[in-house]
Amino acid sequence: MKLSLDPHELASCDAEDNLSPLKVDAKFRKEIQSHGLIPPEAIEPGKWTRGPGYGKGPRNDAASYLLFEDGKGDVIQDWSTDLKETWFVDQKPRSQSQIRIY
Repeated sequence: MKLSLDPHELASCDAEDNLSPLKVDAKFRKEIQSHGLIPPEAIEPGKWTRGPGYGKGPRNDAASYLLFEDGKGDVIQDWSTDLKETWFVDQKPRSQSQIRIY
């Protein structure tokens, strides 16, 4: 399933709890960009996607992304900068044991 980014979705997605798949995609892309990374063209929930690390060229694949199958969060990693972040759409803090469930 390929989700496309709509700039209007990106601007309006911050205040909502029940997000459509397009709004989840927009929030995920925004979070990736906040780390200076380039979001992949296609994001498929439940599958790891590779991309260039921070400041790296298009052939590099140091960054990886996983959007959870339920669309409620993701993992963003960049091996070139030692970044590893688990992010949730609702932005509520979670313990390590809660994160391991995903």
